[in-house]
Amino acid sequence: MSQRRFFIAVTVVSMLLLVPAIQGFDNGVYNQASGCGCHSQTGTTPASVSISGLPNAYDVNKLYQVTVSVSGGVQGSSGGFSLEVDKGTLSTGMGLMLVKVNNQGNSATHTITGSSYRSWSFEWTSPAAGSGIVTFEVAGMTTNGNGQNSGDRWVTDVVQIPENVPVNNPPSASNALLTPTDARTTDSLTLSYSYSDPDGDSESGSEITWYRDSQALPSGTIQGLTVPSSETMKGQEWYATVRPSDGSDYGNVVTS
Repeated sequence: MSQRRFFIAVTVVSMLLLVPAIQGFDNGVYNQASGCGCHSQTGTTPASVSISGLPNAYDVNKLYQVTVSVSGGVQGSSGGFSLEVDKGTLSTGMGLMLVKVNNQGNSATHTITGSSYRSWSFEWTSPAAGSGIVTFEVAGMTTNGNGQNSGDRWVTDVVQIPENVPVNNPPSASNALLTPTDARTTDSLTLSYSYSDPDGDSESGSEITWYRDSQALPSGTIQGLTVPSSETMKGQEWYATVRPSDGSDYGNVVTS
């Protein structure tokens, strides 16, 4: 081979090495919920994408079956999607053959097999309490199946789901009673009452106020539900009020 021909051959090889490889995404792509720049939008009919299976408000640490579907766009049955979620964890679930999820559990996309479909199902486990609004971003595509990146139509969507924060119902107290009813100066006075909460919450932080001769005693003067006999004198009138609490809300005050 002459020196000139050798130089041309080396030049051609070098130029080929500089040409970037064209990567197909029949096997899906993660973290592209904002859309795809490699597929043209030359189809005549707009595509649409939807996410079903999500609640209006999510319960914490709960597993949901989610389905992404694309429709419209170009004719055929081929398609793809890329979805991202900012909270909670994605998993393939029953969609193992058609869907794959990244190691972080925050992005899902179609597999090679899944590129022959236009609907894909997977699982999402909601986050812990206090996480607030969860944002799903998805890009869906309808393809013509020609193996090229022309003639396809894609579309994006964003769905936000608020956390379901249960409303707390306040507790109630009833049957407040001070015994004995005909107390003597040597008797201790004991307060009893019934506590009830519609949510099943335990009693926490209820306020007891003791009254002697219609005057409220300073907080801490009487500890607990019993007035020792050393605090009473003949002829005094005693009663107590209860303000029930479940640790979050107070109920109505009741009097013994």
